[in-house]
Amino acid sequence: MTSNKTCNTVFQTILGRRSDLDSIADAVGLEWAPGLLDALVQPTPPPLSFFLSFPEPRNGLWGIYVVILQKKARKLRKQSKAISYFGSGKANDVRGAGIRKRTNTYKDDFTYLPDMLFKAVHQEGYTITHVRMVCWMPIPAPALRARAEGLVLALECSLSMTFRVIRPMKSDSQYDHLLPWTAASVEWRPGCSHYSMIERIRGDLKMSAEEIAIIDVQRKARAKEYHRKYDANIQKNIDDKKRATNHVSRNRILEEKRFYCDPCDHSYKGERALADHLKSDKHRDAIKGVQKPVNTTAKYARRKAARAARAAARTYYCSLCDQTCDDQTALDKHNTSNKWHMENVAAQAAGLPTRKRYLKAQAARREVDVDGESKGLGKTL
Repeated sequence: MTSNKTCNTVFQTILGRRSDLDSIADAVGLEWAPGLLDALVQPTPPPLSFFLSFPEPRNGLWGIYVVILQKKARKLRKQSKAISYFGSGKANDVRGAGIRKRTNTYKDDFTYLPDMLFKAVHQEGYTITHVRMVCWMPIPAPALRARAEGLVLALECSLSMTFRVIRPMKSDSQYDHLLPWTAASVEWRPGCSHYSMIERIRGDLKMSAEEIAIIDVQRKARAKEYHRKYDANIQKNIDDKKRATNHVSRNRILEEKRFYCDPCDHSYKGERALADHLKSDKHRDAIKGVQKPVNTTAKYARRKAARAARAAARTYYCSLCDQTCDDQTALDKHNTSNKWHMENVAAQAAGLPTRKRYLKAQAARREVDVDGESKGLGKTL
């Protein structure tokens, strides 16, 4: 295959001699599916079931895969030939998917299936039943990737021609005498539309290994940042949608009174909130008919004014901490168990300065008299 229409001329540089192919295959650790090499030297092609024994695609590998399509209706499978398609997976993504990044797209509902497979699925009643690996290698080092990609594409082309999975072309007569089996002898129809060796090989074969390694590090960094932003954006969209849904759901729950307490005439947003309410004193008081006085604004203002008056008069006052308490009980508790007070007592005994934790709050309160008018008293020592 030396014609520019059927072969990229770069392959002549990479695989000009058989020794080139062997050295690249050894360098990348090429492996074959069990029994494949033996099948290639048999006088008759293997049955379709032969492909089903191959391993399924795995992460961290490059390789060639076969896709099998059969009729959706099982009773029609004996009447209609299956379709076989050979492809290759050579992804360099930072997540190491490799061949699986390609094979995971072979679903009946995938929009960008290869043209012949798309028509078979959507017009002829076929379904994708199996995807298996034909040969594989670990994702190669950056310096080997261009040559490894050339090897994969060349093997894909050779195997596709050998197993008769490429649609008939005018140029077939040039190669038919080199192939072991005829198109009529295989149990499947072709699913490939072109020779893979016309495809472009990524990478620059003229670059040194060091230059390729530097470029690969930069590429991975860009890809990693892209995936980070992409994942963050996806998560943000999910969170926004969930938040909006939850908001609507909560409002609907309240409106429909799904978690409703009839004695208290109050609706809650969830079962747990309702359960907590049923255990509360407020609910028990409502059941017993007890009505507690409401803390009105006027009452709150009176309490605030009384507190300010005590602060100004230094009633129930701890000079060590500069703190005013509400009553004698609170002051006694402060003097005996308050952490800050005990530390200040120890500091005073040691001749160290005490900590005025409440100084600003007390000063602010002393600015207000009983009537709530500014007196400008400031701090009184």
